[in-house]
Amino acid sequence: MIIKQILTRSHLYFKIVKGLFLIGVLFLCTVNVAAQNSTTTQQYDASNFLTRHYNLDSLKKYHLTAKNFYNEGLLDSAYKYSIVSYELAKKLKKDSLQIAIASTLSFLERDLEKAIYYLEETEPIAINNPHWEYLEKLYHTKGVVYFNNTYDEQALVQFIKLDSLLAQKNTNVLLTAMNKVNIVNVLFKTTISTAKDTSYLQQMEKNIDAGLQVVEKGLKIHPDSIAFYNAVSLQEPAAILYEKKAFVYEQRNDIKKAISNYRKALENTVAGTNYLRKSSVYNGLAKLYNTQNTQDSAAYYYNQELKAINKTTDTLQQAITYYRIAEFYNQNNKSEIALLHLDKSKALLDKSYFVREELMFDYQDILSRVQYNLGNFKEAYLASIKAKEHLLQIEKQNNQKNISELETKYQTDTKDREIELLTSQKELAEQQKTNQRNLLLATVVLTTLAGLFFFFQYKNRQKTTKKLRELDKAKSTFFANISHEFRTPLTLIKGPLEDQLTTATTPAERKNLISAQQNTSRLQVLVDQLLALSKLESGHFKLQIKKGNIEKHLLALAETFRFACKEKNIHYTITIQPNNEPVYFDLDALEKIVINLLGNAVKYTPENETISLIGKQDHGNFIFYIENTGNPISEENQQHLFERFYQTNFQNTGTGIGLALTKELVTLHQGTIIVNSNENSTRFTVQIPVRKSNFNASQLVSESLQEPEIPISEVEIKEIIGVAQPISAPEDAPILLVVEDHADIAAYITSIFENEYKVITTSNGKEALDVAVSEIPDIIISDIMMPIIDGNELTKNIKEHELTSHIPVLLLTAKTEDTDKLTAAGVGADVYMTKPFNSRLLHSRVANLIENRTKVQARFSKEVILTPKEISVSSADEKFLEKLQLVLDDKLTDSEFTSAAFCEAVGISRMQLHRKLKALTGQSTTEFIKSQRLKMAVQLLKKNKLSISEIGYTVGFNDPSYFTKCFKEEYGKLPTQFVD
Repeated sequence: MIIKQILTRSHLYFKIVKGLFLIGVLFLCTVNVAAQNSTTTQQYDASNFLTRHYNLDSLKKYHLTAKNFYNEGLLDSAYKYSIVSYELAKKLKKDSLQIAIASTLSFLERDLEKAIYYLEETEPIAINNPHWEYLEKLYHTKGVVYFNNTYDEQALVQFIKLDSLLAQKNTNVLLTAMNKVNIVNVLFKTTISTAKDTSYLQQMEKNIDAGLQVVEKGLKIHPDSIAFYNAVSLQEPAAILYEKKAFVYEQRNDIKKAISNYRKALENTVAGTNYLRKSSVYNGLAKLYNTQNTQDSAAYYYNQELKAINKTTDTLQQAITYYRIAEFYNQNNKSEIALLHLDKSKALLDKSYFVREELMFDYQDILSRVQYNLGNFKEAYLASIKAKEHLLQIEKQNNQKNISELETKYQTDTKDREIELLTSQKELAEQQKTNQRNLLLATVVLTTLAGLFFFFQYKNRQKTTKKLRELDKAKSTFFANISHEFRTPLTLIKGPLEDQLTTATTPAERKNLISAQQNTSRLQVLVDQLLALSKLESGHFKLQIKKGNIEKHLLALAETFRFACKEKNIHYTITIQPNNEPVYFDLDALEKIVINLLGNAVKYTPENETISLIGKQDHGNFIFYIENTGNPISEENQQHLFERFYQTNFQNTGTGIGLALTKELVTLHQGTIIVNSNENSTRFTVQIPVRKSNFNASQLVSESLQEPEIPISEVEIKEIIGVAQPISAPEDAPILLVVEDHADIAAYITSIFENEYKVITTSNGKEALDVAVSEIPDIIISDIMMPIIDGNELTKNIKEHELTSHIPVLLLTAKTEDTDKLTAAGVGADVYMTKPFNSRLLHSRVANLIENRTKVQARFSKEVILTPKEISVSSADEKFLEKLQLVLDDKLTDSEFTSAAFCEAVGISRMQLHRKLKALTGQSTTEFIKSQRLKMAVQLLKKNKLSISEIGYTVGFNDPSYFTKCFKEEYGKLPTQFVD
């Protein structure tokens, strides 16, 4: 309950504290400059101004204009005039004005880094200035800026610096007291966020008492004293400190002392001027009485708070006051009054200049509860949805902040490592110089010491080598550890994000969650690339050179980017000269190089532009070009393009470490990579040697250890690829139907299976369905993205057709979303694989599917009679077997019932029935009829009511001896022996 009270008061305290900070800064930044001419709304360009008005009078004029705009609330105009004034003050070397303007700019600048930049740029000026007041002003402003941007630790550092400085000078009593207030405010914020940590509460009380002592001492200053002018406003910090002291007593449940200090705070609030402060004290009293269930007193002080805040011009604080009072009325079953206050709050929020997401969440959350109590459930639901959207936005901002802090920490750690390495090298160099001096001295003094010197030199070199190796090992360990440390929080972020995506109900929620998920995946890719690059630099990344067809692999990799290009409307062409001569290369390195280069090409190529890939062998080298149009790279950027995280000028995007990794891999492969860019296009040229003689024995993988290379047949991609083309294979080989609209990929898949399967290829789903019904293949591999009928629709049709329902379907796609996998599973796909796929894994998946069908056949063969419901088949297969059962019940005992008659009775062709029965039972049509007759004979033999001959005739055999022969072949014994 106490924590809830603290949190409900935090927004009001923070807003008032921020207002007081701004008042303090304006007080410190005030300088005596003459006002010339009236203010104007004309906008000025800084560079033009400096060339036309390079004088002190213009500086004072524009600085005064900026301050007037600031006081009037025209912050954009104030910002523009402050920029001009700041640059002019630098030119004229007016230190005092530059510090004052930097302070103002730091509050007008929304970008925290830029705001701190202005202050840090002026800090050396303030330190070297004999007037220490400038340094006081700088520390104060810096602390305020950090505090307003929720960087509490940095803010506390600045306020403590100022406190130390003021303790030495001890002349500005008001600033000393206000700085104690600032320290207390930071500790107050920390206390309410860590309610169980009493240490912050103790520190807070200590600084409150110290601040009140400063106030008490200041009030005793004689009016004739020079320091008196600083003490006249001490009631303001006194009011704040008494208010915070009341909070301390409230936490200790000492209500009497808390109320006493709130009243002291009111006594120190100047009547008629500081209504913002009065409203804060009234709010504290109202909250306190509310927690004590003294509702009348609470309502009284809430009304006093509302009266006080309405006398100010702070529309945002007025809005907060209205919705907080609305919450009070709602809790006390006065929801109609609460709704009126919320309406006023919404109008004021709309007028406010900058409203944080936290405040909008509070408003929508309170509105939802009020509407619910009024019975307006639809409005309550809509308000709760909006509140959840604001909460997601807050979480997103916090995640971005956490990622930024991780990146900063990483950069800092990297720099520290580099400094440590450089320091070690310097120490080693100095040690070497010392050894050389010792050698010279030893030579001059005593030549016999030369041997001893060489001994020490040898030891030192060993030490140097050992230390360098330790540093290299430490660097590799560091990268491995930091990669591991990054993966743990990434897993904890990604898992809940995926859970939230499944329950998101609005487009805005899904958009925010998908954005967070994409950035998490991006960060994971960067971590993986970082680890790979560290292995390269440390020498732990070794080439695994194998013999293979480089054109085939490059083609497969390149095809996987076609979907991404379609998504961006990019025209994508691939031209690779076929060559069946095997070469030597590292497949893993090739994949990383191609994926990084093509990935960057897709990323930086605008819509409706072109990407082309050209590859060929040339005198023992393999050369490929990746070229894209649009967005040329300047010569300056080209020189740094392969540096890690280099920031280009184009839309402020960086290259990450992908190109740096690519460069290192190409170099490791003894190759070269060159970038050329003009106004029309950008081309990356990669050349790597592919002869066996280019690599040493440790890099070559023994051919006995290699997987056998699947030979690529010389298939020229013809325009008639859509025509079904059976490929030669053993007569009894299973039939594989490949459905792929890209001829190169179809040829590649064919080359994997053509030695073991009869492969039929088609280019669209409609044609594939016709072929499947007519040929009854044993398995189907299909791409999802295809013309006419896509892979999902084809799978659905296959699984619903009685002749093809048993056929396993394996789907391939470039899409990796879980929703795509769920869609494929929903239509009945047996396996779902993403491109680029591993050829051995694809081969294994197909073999497993064929083996599963064989197990079904074996199970059926053990059945005594046809019982489809006990066999693991689809509903369509079950219906087909039921149809067969009806035919067999009527025709099986007829000796004239042949396979031709069977086909006619079922209503399909002889080949279709043969393929279907073969797939389900492993038997041909004739074998199936004979098997069913023999199973029926077994049933009759068990009853033992008919002779052997009568049973043979009954089940459809014309010749008893033939019946006996078939029975023995099937069951291994004669019918008479079976009966016995």
